[in-house]
Amino acid sequence: MTTKPRVLVTYPNFHRSFVPFLPFYEPLVAILLGSLVKDFAEVKIFDRRYESPRSWQKVLKQFKPDLIAARIHTSGEIFTTRRMLEEAKCIIPEVITIIGGQHPTLLPDDFNQPCFDLICIGPGEETFPEVVKALRDNTPLEQVKGLAIRKGNKFIFTEERALVSGTFRWPVLDRTLAARYRRHFHAGITITTHGCPHRCTFCSLWFTARGTYRLRDIQDVTDDIAQLPQRRVYIADDNTFHDHIHAMKMADALEKRGVKKQYGAYARTDTIVEHPEVFQRWRKIGLYCLVVGFEVVNNAGLDGLNKRTTLENNVKAIEILNQLGIECFAHFIIFPHFKQKEFRELWAFIKKYKIAQPYFVPLTPTPGTILFKEMKEKKQLSIYNYGFFNLEYMVCKTTLPKWRFYFEYVLLWLKSISPLNYLRMRKYMSCKAYLWKIAIVLRAIPPYILNVTQQIIEEKSVTYDDVKDTLPPSLQDGYQFRYLKNDAK
Repeated sequence: MTTKPRVLVTYPNFHRSFVPFLPFYEPLVAILLGSLVKDFAEVKIFDRRYESPRSWQKVLKQFKPDLIAARIHTSGEIFTTRRMLEEAKCIIPEVITIIGGQHPTLLPDDFNQPCFDLICIGPGEETFPEVVKALRDNTPLEQVKGLAIRKGNKFIFTEERALVSGTFRWPVLDRTLAARYRRHFHAGITITTHGCPHRCTFCSLWFTARGTYRLRDIQDVTDDIAQLPQRRVYIADDNTFHDHIHAMKMADALEKRGVKKQYGAYARTDTIVEHPEVFQRWRKIGLYCLVVGFEVVNNAGLDGLNKRTTLENNVKAIEILNQLGIECFAHFIIFPHFKQKEFRELWAFIKKYKIAQPYFVPLTPTPGTILFKEMKEKKQLSIYNYGFFNLEYMVCKTTLPKWRFYFEYVLLWLKSISPLNYLRMRKYMSCKAYLWKIAIVLRAIPPYILNVTQQIIEEKSVTYDDVKDTLPPSLQDGYQFRYLKNDAK
């Protein structure tokens, strides 16, 4: 290839039949990939969330990409990404496609289809630029580490790209690549860490990151946040505050730079309890809300999840955040064994400890993880459709009849937005936040009920034998999971 390769980085839309609520954040991964290669490639970003199918056809015909890249993080994106790339292959048969993200990393065999040429295994900060340079220089892709290359009807895997904990840097993110979509983004987005030092059994983050935990360079973070045009910034990684020294240095750097933003982030309860001074410091520079994983309301449940924290920490964390005036978006896992008693106990806990913003997440065995493998082998998966594996649906067999389980589940959401609950919690939740949540929940429930009905019908009418020949390999009996070395330690 004698000229700069044309690289089209796509951000797929969610399959609306499965994901009725669409968050409005900029396509951070697409911007990162474009920024990594813009100096030696012609780059264009296409955000399918805000574009039509006809626009996709138009950009393919006009831009004529040599390489199309897409990230597939949730199972709800599998179908839309495949459809986009199949259409791209029809219009430009010679185009090369590369995908990455959680599902392709853990289960690459699920993508052994003609529309998928390459798979980036693990993070792509190094792999993706090397792929683009290999295409530019006409060098063998087999020399690129961390890659799966489709040859005929199977993938061959290049040498594994080793990941280590430590500090990482990103290039300056060129957000002008996605400028045409900026009006859709009500908040900026960034990350400050990658991976996770914890080993919760239900979580895929540490597993996908091969057990590593990396800190982003503080100057990188400061420069990135400072250039964001939005007043509000969503810090999307789960462990911003785990390394409290790193977190304090970030706060100092942002304040010294004169950056004035409002921040939303994630935190664990034990981090809040052990280092309240960190959150007091961040409150001073604009931290207004935290997503906090409470998960369950008893110590036995926390131990069973290998959460490495206690109920006492959970309660103390609520008190600290309330004292600091930081809104707490408390996430609770809804387990398949829940009966009416467990649903009532959960709501009683929320009322007792004045949790103003509870969020409820059905236990979802993320495809490719140890939990998924165990649930599959124990025949506890209730449906063979990956579209439902997106943290919104109960895909496991339940103790209650599935319809009754969903009745109790939706009832929790309705209780959380009731006027009576707001009157009890108004000291800890702004009226604006309450009205926002009402709008989100009431908008999501009608399509959600339709999808749940579809799921229940499918579970009752479709057996494994009916669909086994059409299932992705990872859902078929006897599949040998291709776990990355040393991930599960």
